Amino acid sequence: MEFSCQKEDLAKAVQIVEKAVGTKSTLPIIGNILIETTVNGIKLASNNLEIGIEVIIPATILSAGKILAPAKTLGSIVSKLPDAEVNIEIFDNQVIKINCGQSKFNIHGLAADEFLMLNKVTDGENITINAMHFKEMIRQVIFSVSLDESKHILNGVYFQFGYNPEQKEKFRMVSTDGYRLALKEGEIEQAVTNPINFVIPTKALNEVASIIQTNEEDNMVLNFSSDQVAFTYKNNYLVTRIIQGQFPDFNQVIPKSSLTKLLINRKNFLEAAERCSIIASSSANIIKLELSNNKLLITARTPDVGEFSELIDVDMSGDSETQISFNVRLLIDVLKIVSDEKVSLNFSGTLNPGVIKPEGKESYLYVIMPIRTTDNR
Repeated sequence: MEFSCQKEDLAKAVQIVEKAVGTKSTLPIIGNILIETTVNGIKLASNNLEIGIEVIIPATILSAGKILAPAKTLGSIVSKLPDAEVNIEIFDNQVIKINCGQSKFNIHGLAADEFLMLNKVTDGENITINAMHFKEMIRQVIFSVSLDESKHILNGVYFQFGYNPEQKEKFRMVSTDGYRLALKEGEIEQAVTNPINFVIPTKALNEVASIIQTNEEDNMVLNFSSDQVAFTYKNNYLVTRIIQGQFPDFNQVIPKSSLTKLLINRKNFLEAAERCSIIASSSANIIKLELSNNKLLITARTPDVGEFSELIDVDMSGDSETQISFNVRLLIDVLKIVSDEKVSLNFSGTLNPGVIKPEGKESYLYVIMPIRTTDNR
């Protein structure tokens, strides 16, 4: 096998497929990258048994073939090559010769027959969605996924397609760690025939988001089976397992109504919360919100550290003489994710969840559980 390609194309492809390279010493073969000639160019692929990725780059192919290259070594070499054409040639003894400008490398590869090929997902419906919109949806929900591996079903994002019989083109992405919940609604290009639900691991969605470029016209295509979901974007293909299990009924924790409704400048709220966290971080991250006469008093108190208070203006309706406490870190997280000028914060009493939404938008919501304190028990 022999081919030539541009260093920039090769470097980008290696950087992408490295994300699915395995590190398990018991199965060293997954620590390699497959390099293979195709009719469309050079294919680079990796598979760590959780995620598989393929990327095809343009190349001038002089002779066909395939080889496994050690991922760590290949990645280090390609990242340091000069910006020029790269020539790669494979010899019968599995030696990979890499030439670029005046730089020459000979590294040892493995027979490609040992590679764990990706299972192509071809059954079921195709779902097409604008890629940039999908990337933004991932950003808006992935931050509230649980990091507790014992709660495996919460270690990913829940997808619901066709959940609304009247609007089958709608779908939802939901994440929760038990202390907060993020929900984002989007649209696909063509309605699904039947409802579809599955949970995709966080790592896979992060990799999908990382390969999407800033082009509003590009689409992402999803294919799925009973245990896998595949994402196709331009010349990139990623397949991941579905997390098996029953995602909790999140509708039960979303309040249907609220006694207190606030409209707050997001930037002012965020900056005040960040200042509050300086004190609150030493005492369970508790931030206390007290309402009175269209003012929001934000306070934190930590023994042996000190106190914080700040008053900000809000537009208020409903019960205007109340208070509630939250984890300030969970509050800061969503205020950084939302980019709108104003957000609404709605809640009912001190012991029920709060709901945060961008002003005037129903497609996104964030539920945050309150913290019980001696003031509100």
